Amino acid sequence: MLFLENKLQDLILSDKANQYETYNEVLYKLCLDLIIFGGYAFQIIKNNDGSLSIYHENFANIRKDKAWEDGVGCYWISDDWTNLSNNPPYKIDAYNGKLHKGESKLFYYGRYSVNSNYYPLPYYYGGIRAIQTEVELLKYDLK
Repeated sequence: MLFLENKLQDLILSDKANQYETYNEVLYKLCLDLIIFGGYAFQIIKNNDGSLSIYHENFANIRKDKAWEDGVGCYWISDDWTNLSNNPPYKIDAYNGKLHKGESKLFYYGRYSVNSNYYPLPYYYGGIRAIQTEVELLKYDLK
């Protein structure tokens, strides 16, 4: 019975992606970013006890470093790119499969987009003109 209780406790504890969120909450945010932006990102932190913590990173806050052209992966993150004096960006390395204790790296996924080398295009990109036309028709009908 004690073995079963320990396994159940491990399962409950493993449901936490980090100290604030469950895996389901993080997954929900990642899926939403994929739908809206065509990509998602999360930080992976290796804790001192060897366990991993996963934190969602808002895809709109991430910029690729120019070094990507040379194949070196890192990113810049800022909460507000329009106000860098109050929200200075910080640099974070791309996740490469290796992580040391206390280290944080960013896993970044952007779906393939034709003619867009740096950032992915959302799934609805092809329908934006039709959406804008529909909005203008609705505005016209209201007049």
